[in-house]
Amino acid sequence: MNVRRRTPSIVLGIAAAGLLIAGCSSSPPPPRQSADSSDSPSSSPTSSSASAPHVAKPLDTSKFQAAPCTMLQSAQLQQFGLSTPGDPKADATGPNCHWSNLDSGVSLDVGFVTGNKDGLSALYGKRSSLDLFTVLPDIDGYPAVIYGVTDNRSRGTCNVDVGVSDSLNFDAMVQAANGPLKSDPCSAAKQIAGMVVKTLAGGS
Repeated sequence: MNVRRRTPSIVLGIAAAGLLIAGCSSSPPPPRQSADSSDSPSSSPTSSSASAPHVAKPLDTSKFQAAPCTMLQSAQLQQFGLSTPGDPKADATGPNCHWSNLDSGVSLDVGFVTGNKDGLSALYGKRSSLDLFTVLPDIDGYPAVIYGVTDNRSRGTCNVDVGVSDSLNFDAMVQAANGPLKSDPCSAAKQIAGMVVKTLAGGS
């Protein structure tokens, strides 16, 4: 599986909620969907709420924006069959890292959406145009959603977006062409998002 590059889908004034995702295969993968783009848990709105819940304890992510592949450790990645080093990228959407396993057909992208300053609320604002928008329970006190311009969960693709401040969110995208991850990619994406939140909160 070749390296996937994110494109600035909602970066400029939340023009769109993300890019249409095709199923994962051994051919060049589609771009990662980008969302625009604690001890004190945020409130828990429904999917009809006008904006994302307030983030009571914003995280300082500057260290990880400079080195996005450090958001996940080798032992964590190996749980998903990923053993090769991540490929860091920086584009108009924001800094991100891509991992893939050609043999298993599994790939993972995690990245910050820095091109939009409305954080997770930008994605809430586009929910009516999304085929998939599900509000998740907070992840360690941080608001999260599953979303997709097209619902490709049955094809092994899932995006989870997490707000780490009122103006910044990160996206975790899992794609699986084969194996158990293909049947439930969102469980993996939620697990990965939780790992990232713990890393960001710990500062290392």
